[in-house]
Amino acid sequence: MKVFPAWFVNAFFVNLFDVEALRLAPNAGYAGAVKAGQILIITFAAYFLFQDQQLTWTGMLGVSLVFLGLLLLGFGTG
Repeated sequence: MKVFPAWFVNAFFVNLFDVEALRLAPNAGYAGAVKAGQILIITFAAYFLFQDQQLTWTGMLGVSLVFLGLLLLGFGTG
């Protein structure tokens, strides 16, 4: 049970930052879009950490479109 406090603290701060992002964003959808950007980290981390993972051109296209959408949101809120 020594791990429980670390998970509790992590969950607390993740939720706190999520609520704060929703409060500060000009549109609540922006915070959700940025959270969807975690697909970039997960995709590349899985590729390098697990040998059986594959990066297909369609998967990379999808990840690239998500990244492009995040860029458009970022430049559009200027």
